[in-house]
Amino acid sequence: MLISIVGFITSASISGILKVTFHAPRPVIVFTQIHQSLHLVPGVRMNLVDSFPSGHTTTSFCMFCLLALYTGNNVLKLFYFIVALLIMYSRMYLSQHFLKDVYAGSIVGVGSAMFIYYWMTNARMLNRFAGRLDKPLIRL
Repeated sequence: MLISIVGFITSASISGILKVTFHAPRPVIVFTQIHQSLHLVPGVRMNLVDSFPSGHTTTSFCMFCLLALYTGNNVLKLFYFIVALLIMYSRMYLSQHFLKDVYAGSIVGVGSAMFIYYWMTNARMLNRFAGRLDKPLIRL
């Protein structure tokens, strides 16, 4: 559980810092500027800035990766990956992000998950928690 919390905080922080750094416009702004129509889903509030990278994609890929590292069942690993891909696709379908935004979000999510997993499973200061950190969140 601790590793999931640290992974979420890390991936969300990196994504937030990158969003503020790049301050990229969202698709609705870009397509309006070039006088092109854009598919909009009724009822979805359109954000205007901070498109890069996709925070939803970053979080979903971070959690997918951490769950996959702790799950022995390959079918569940595939399921986690498909869910992360669907979240990634939904961000583009809702016209909230470009492909580059969700692609970068997936890289940041997996990268932060791998870093946190390596750090938390190998850090000397965390060895006293070793029996608690390696227990799966879900037992199947």
